[in-house]
Amino acid sequence: MKITFKNKRLEEVANTYKLLSKSYWKQAPRIIKRLDQLRACPTFKHMTFDRPHELKGDKKGIFTIDIEHPFRILFKPLGDFDSSNRTTIIDIEIQELCEDYH
Repeated sequence: MKITFKNKRLEEVANTYKLLSKSYWKQAPRIIKRLDQLRACPTFKHMTFDRPHELKGDKKGIFTIDIEHPFRILFKPLGDFDSSNRTTIIDIEIQELCEDYH
């Protein structure tokens, strides 16, 4: 999948190990692994790792995958897609890298 970020700062942190490890400490290697896994998947349907699912309530339209409980990467699909047909989700925008929304 093609990955973009909600802002330049988040993109800079995600692509610079020093900033990533400073911001998220021990979660940094796991974040890198998940981002690499996301890039390797051609569609959202191919994401069979780390409990990918759509959130509900005030976060409806946002999807998530686990990093390590309780932390997750939050993202939203871009372009034309059908949330019930996961093969249509091919572009995503990362909203948060290490979020505990519970």
